[in-house]
Amino acid sequence: MATVLRMPEVATGVESAVLIAWVVEQDAVVAIGDVVAEVETDKAVFDVFTEASGILRQLVPAGTEVDVGTSIALIGDDGDHQPRDADRPEPEGPTTPRPARVFASPFARKMAENAGLSIDDITGSGPNGRVVRADVERVLAARDATMSPAQPPTPTPAGRNARGHDSVRFAESNDSLFTDTPVSRFRRAIAARLTSSKQSVPHFYVRGTADVTKLLALRDDLNDGASERLTLTDFVVKGVALAHQNVPQLNVVWNGDSIRTFETVDIGVAVATEKGLLTPVVRGVHSMSIFEVSRAVRDLSQRARSGRVRQHELEGGSVSVTNLGMYGTEEFSAIINPPHASVLAVGAVVVEPRFADGDVRAAPVMHVVLSVDHRPVDGDVAARWMHAFLHTLTKPAKLIA
Repeated sequence: MATVLRMPEVATGVESAVLIAWVVEQDAVVAIGDVVAEVETDKAVFDVFTEASGILRQLVPAGTEVDVGTSIALIGDDGDHQPRDADRPEPEGPTTPRPARVFASPFARKMAENAGLSIDDITGSGPNGRVVRADVERVLAARDATMSPAQPPTPTPAGRNARGHDSVRFAESNDSLFTDTPVSRFRRAIAARLTSSKQSVPHFYVRGTADVTKLLALRDDLNDGASERLTLTDFVVKGVALAHQNVPQLNVVWNGDSIRTFETVDIGVAVATEKGLLTPVVRGVHSMSIFEVSRAVRDLSQRARSGRVRQHELEGGSVSVTNLGMYGTEEFSAIINPPHASVLAVGAVVVEPRFADGDVRAAPVMHVVLSVDHRPVDGDVAARWMHAFLHTLTKPAKLIA
């Protein structure tokens, strides 16, 4: 009797995932615990393990979005691979006619029903025209875009936007043009998470300015002739770790009925990807050298941009660092990434007049803003932390100690 391998619930609240790759070939022999596939959610990539041994018969091609609980493979002996009707994949091929019955995932069918749509009127993008969640979302987005109390807009040819998403262009009666792009699952997740943070977390802000003359000189000296170049972000991340050690009252998270204080310093580093913002966590920064920090940040950033970061690498920590200095942004405030207690927003290095010993000189300075959760952290703690952090940047020898 064949064992059915189903799409697992890889994270709490995840209703579907994309099967991005089969790790084993069709009809390969697998054992219990083998990794057989990789699936991708809004934020991360997960391995799919087998719970049986035998010959694996793939039911779903790579690249398909699959609802949690849907059959993706059968595992058994040669004679076991006769799937039940519910598990039998639809025939594929560019010349295969669409069957009279419209096949759809359970979640897509329910989603269409709730929206008052007929599943028969939706063109599916799954195997043999199977309707999946993304197809329903595309129809809903197009419907919402055309609904207006005034004269409905006239659609112009659809296309692909810069990020590769389907988009529909409209012309209003006054000849103005605009483009509506369906919101991706990833962007919906970001929107929900940050909205919840801003609404439920009482933010307050502490601003600081550091003279980074010595820091820039140190970075240039260390990069001279080096094959791996250090960035200002690397020094900032290390500086945050030292400040957390000096003021451990900020190395916390709010648990509702308790405040958890960490002994290690794990720091999230915001990374801009084509899909949106990800914040992988660098663990144990307090015990790393500046070169180890740099390699860890570079590795996580590269894998985040290529979609290869793992879910556990997006979890943990008490603070995040986000740097928009490379775009010339001089100062900004960031929204806390739950469950972190703070996030440090880093601006560009700019030249400003500085006063010392009765003299005025032009100096490179960096403006930073610390957003803090007021539930576990009071203002005096944040102020002491900022003082320790700025001291580290202005006297950076400790960053390489």
